[in-house]
Amino acid sequence: MQDDQPDKNLQQEKKLSRRWWQGLLLIFIVIVILALTPHSFDITNSIDAQGNISPASIFLSFVLNLVVYAGIIAVVVLALRWYFAGERQRFRRGTEVLQRILPNLPLNEQTKYAEKVFSGKLFAQLIAIMSVWVIAIVLLVIAIDAGLERLWPDAPGWVSTAVSLVISFPGILFVYRLIEKQWGTRDRPAAPPFKRYAQALRNLILGAPLGLLLLGLATVIDRLAHSINPTLAGLLSFVFFTLGFGSFLAAYTFNPHFWIMAAVKRGEYEQAIRRVQRVEKSHWFRAEFLNMHGNILLWAGRFEEAEPLFKASIGEGRKEAMGADTATALGNLGCALVGQGKYAAAIEAFEGAIRIKPNLGFVYADLAEPYLQQGTEAQRALELTERAMKYYLASFEARRLNPQTLSRIWANQAWAYALLNRHTEAAAALQQAFATVPHNFRMAMARVHQRAGQVMMLRGERSQAAEHFRQGQLIDPNGYHGRECTQALNQI
Repeated sequence: MQDDQPDKNLQQEKKLSRRWWQGLLLIFIVIVILALTPHSFDITNSIDAQGNISPASIFLSFVLNLVVYAGIIAVVVLALRWYFAGERQRFRRGTEVLQRILPNLPLNEQTKYAEKVFSGKLFAQLIAIMSVWVIAIVLLVIAIDAGLERLWPDAPGWVSTAVSLVISFPGILFVYRLIEKQWGTRDRPAAPPFKRYAQALRNLILGAPLGLLLLGLATVIDRLAHSINPTLAGLLSFVFFTLGFGSFLAAYTFNPHFWIMAAVKRGEYEQAIRRVQRVEKSHWFRAEFLNMHGNILLWAGRFEEAEPLFKASIGEGRKEAMGADTATALGNLGCALVGQGKYAAAIEAFEGAIRIKPNLGFVYADLAEPYLQQGTEAQRALELTERAMKYYLASFEARRLNPQTLSRIWANQAWAYALLNRHTEAAAALQQAFATVPHNFRMAMARVHQRAGQVMMLRGERSQAAEHFRQGQLIDPNGYHGRECTQALNQI
């Protein structure tokens, strides 16, 4: 990387990230205002003592609801435009990088699709269709709610809520299917009928408790609105439903991740592979789990098998609606190439990943690996580990989901210091590596011991190096770093 393009990309990433968070803040403000005025736009407020509704009141209520929901849609559109601006930039950078690094990867159809999705004209059509259908669903709910109030004045509050949910959820699903049909993001073959029915039954079983929970919360909130304070009920509604949806999405995304990683941490790589294969077949974010499958093979030392999985993850990620960022899989592809001794190709992959997403900390640590393993450009390797540390510590997601990365950065930094004969600093970095490594993660522990053995060999302390290699061998005998320790012991 001799030019300043990564630094320009980094500044662009920071700007796009700020705009995205500003968009989320706007959405949050609008929802809070709506929650604070829960009955301001309710058509039932216009019903008189005899249960009559004047046409003028109906018209005014419809107009107010249209204005409110149009405003919400406008704010959401603004936030989405800012989000897609970032995705578009990453996608274009990825196309330039991948055409050079992976010329055999079928990018043409993916590029055509993404340019169509990210184009202003199609985006406007997409938002227009969504807006029309959402407003139609809202008006239908209002009309049915008013009719229900007239036919059954004493109906419990949960009845109105249940009717709204029954209409809204299928309506939203219909809009999603309509959009998917016209601008589908997948090209997987259709599942057999029996499998489709089994999936529908599974979704019904999984979704029923969630629906009952939402209905129960709606009933509680409705009682609060009538007995305590409508404003308090609106705020509680916002908090409960936001946390409920966020928890559901987080559970769907992270539970399979933690389930798979539980086997990885124990060093049971075959079991982890079986688990990830089950998840990647049906998960919405399939690219993530293809990438995870490749990582497990990396940790098991099966680099040739991991390489095509990372390439598949890149291709799949570019077809997913939120998957324009393929820097992670490209960086991991570089690790597979390092394991096969293809250092030049690995460096090209790492530098390509940095061009796509320049604040991805672990890639800088991985880029140091080819130089460390070859014993060349130790100063550059040290600078890369320092940059990796900076970006890793700045990333909340990396610190929470990949705590083992910090010990890897410290261990590589210790190795670079040892190659530069700066042994005091190497010892301090190694101490930090052991202090930060998760002790329940066998692969990470074995890696730190393997790096410690390398550092001791460079210092000429062969007995201490052998002890570290033995520890690494015992901790993770089935993993790549454990086998590296075995090979090093055989050479001492």
